[in-house]
Amino acid sequence: MVTLGSAPVSGALIESSEVCWTFKRNCALSPKQTLAVGLGLAAVSLGIGAAFWGAGVPWVLPFSVLEVLVLGLALSWYARHAADRERIRLQGRHLTVDQWVAGTFRRFEFQADWVRVEPVPGALGLIRLVGQGRQVGVGRHLPQAARPAFERELRQALRLCRQLPGAPR
Repeated sequence: MVTLGSAPVSGALIESSEVCWTFKRNCALSPKQTLAVGLGLAAVSLGIGAAFWGAGVPWVLPFSVLEVLVLGLALSWYARHAADRERIRLQGRHLTVDQWVAGTFRRFEFQADWVRVEPVPGALGLIRLVGQGRQVGVGRHLPQAARPAFERELRQALRLCRQLPGAPR
């Protein structure tokens, strides 16, 4: 799910509330649903292997066990990353980037007046936010084609933020 801005960017919006962008991984199943599907598939596969074992064909069960192990590894990787997301929030003169990756949370905070927005050359094509001696890449869950629009929208919001009274010149 991609939300490009909570509302049109304007000076009044930045003064009174916030602009927030949320980018989530496009996953069909939640981690709980993944577990349920995995357990169901494992039960069916092991049931078939056990039925063949009982019918006198013992080599089907070890392959069923191997299949369940590989399926478990793949589904655990999927579930670990299913909730990955990032949120970029501009509130007044404060820019916060929250990232959730494989169950790990990281937060980057910047004074919005000092943030530069730079495209990152390369295959990932992330957008880099640089300021106050720190940098962070954002947009990893945003489709490649939508990144230029997000970059323009973020630059516009930061430009309006710098025009507020009391901004450094």
